[in-house]
Amino acid sequence: MAILSVFLLLQLAFIWQSTAQTQNTCTKGETGIPGTPGHPGYNGVPGRDGRDGHPGADGKPGPKGDKGEMGIKGEPGLPGPPSVSVSSPSDAMEMKKTQHSAFTVRANFQGTPPVNSPIRFGYEVYNPDKHYNPYTGIFVCRVPGVYYFTYHILVSGKGVTSYLYHNNRVIMTTRDTYSSPDVDTACGGTIIHLLLGDTVWLQVNREEEDGVFNGSTFTGFLLYPD
Repeated sequence: MAILSVFLLLQLAFIWQSTAQTQNTCTKGETGIPGTPGHPGYNGVPGRDGRDGHPGADGKPGPKGDKGEMGIKGEPGLPGPPSVSVSSPSDAMEMKKTQHSAFTVRANFQGTPPVNSPIRFGYEVYNPDKHYNPYTGIFVCRVPGVYYFTYHILVSGKGVTSYLYHNNRVIMTTRDTYSSPDVDTACGGTIIHLLLGDTVWLQVNREEEDGVFNGSTFTGFLLYPD
């Protein structure tokens, strides 16, 4: 029995020694074939919105635009008074007595009038001779002589500076500073000598001072002819 145990122990020792030698003599194996790439992953969660950027600087002015088309043709002017033959001084005096020119017109527009152009008083209170044209806002002298012009401007919302023109020349200026909430009045009047074809009109030249209100009036009449 003892001999058998010794024999088994020797045999086990021999097997262990053989295994150890075999392990010490092993060599590195060859590199394996690369594996197949995996499938693409799922899309990630969208990120948060970025912050607003700073406002950009103002761009440079663009090039000058093309010249606009010619405006429509204006309306024909009013016919002049018929000529009268004068044979004597008494006939001349009678002719002067029959000559007349007078008008009163009232503003009926909404808002304020355009600047740098005649104010068009569209409602004709009295204008039998049609020497004042409500479409242009201009009075045209058809009877030479001495005239009186007056105006009453209702001022509301902002101040007004009105200009009375005679042949493109300012002959009177009236200014009123608006005081809320009342409606102010800017008035003016003058006597002037007019020749045939002379023009007279009212105008405002600045948007800050164009507070002409609906109901303002403009009047002119002949005092005596030449």
